[in-house]
This record gives sequence, C-alpha cells and structure tokens, in this order.
Amino acid sequence: MIVNCAFASDGGSIWLALNDNGQGAAFKLNRSIGSRGTSNFEAITDDSGAAVEGAGLVALLATLTRQRVAMSDDDRCRRAVDEFISVLRQKSDSPPKSPTIV
Repeated sequence: MIVNCAFASDGGSIWLALNDNGQGAAFKLNRSIGSRGTSNFEAITDDSGAAVEGAGLVALLATLTRQRVAMSDDDRCRRAVDEFISVLRQKSDSPPKSPTIV
C-alpha cells in the first residue's frame, strides 16, 4: 500500500513511500527544474539514491498499478501514483538508450 507521498518544491519532483508485502521502500521521480533537458529528468531512484532501471522499473510499474486499483479517487497520493505510472509506462515502451560516444 502507498504509505506516503510528497511533491517537492524543486519544480515537480515526486516522492512515494510504499509497503508491499511487508517490504518498505521509497522512490523519487526527478522532475526538478535543474534536471530538465538532461538525462536525469524523470529518472527514478530508490531511497538509497540508486537508479531504478530495467527489471526494477517493470516491478515498480506492476506494484504501483496493482496498488492504484485499491486507491480511492480522493486519496491524497493518487496523483503522485498516476504520475509515476505514466512515466514508468513511457520508459517501458521506449527502447533502451545507447551510450553516447563523444
């Protein structure tokens, strides 16, 4: 279940704390003004600051989608969850980025 959420004053970053089957975790969706136009914009990190990628993104999408179904329309974290789900779906639909060679 979604335990808590927050919208940062950095331009739109979102933080979610959840508990899934007794396991607590927190995630940040980076939407800061300073990250716009960089590869860090809309990056998702866990509570240790590590990037969530690959199978981790798929698992997080599945968890949030499952938990979203149980949320009421007036749940204060609904918008945060919907934003995470939207970004996760976009990331899962796009091919992996190739490293840039300079």
